[in-house]
Amino acid sequence: MAQTRNKLNEQKNARISREQMIATIINGRYSIDDQIALLRQKDDKPEEYAAFYQFAEATKAAVTAEYEAIEAEEAAAAQATEE
Repeated sequence: MAQTRNKLNEQKNARISREQMIATIINGRYSIDDQIALLRQKDDKPEEYAAFYQFAEATKAAVTAEYEAIEAEEAAAAQATEE
């Protein structure tokens, strides 16, 4: 039981944070320079900014849902090891 709990803790510690995952995905599509330019020029290029914003929001929602599912699975596994 303690061994299983230790393994679950190791897996959780090895995972990058939700914020890091969101940044990694966004940075995969938009470089930091591109992001800065889009933010700076959002009034001049509203369509490009809107596409960036929608992508960022969709990424945040998807990653959050995935992390919540993982945390629920981990909680269920931890509960099962305690019983």
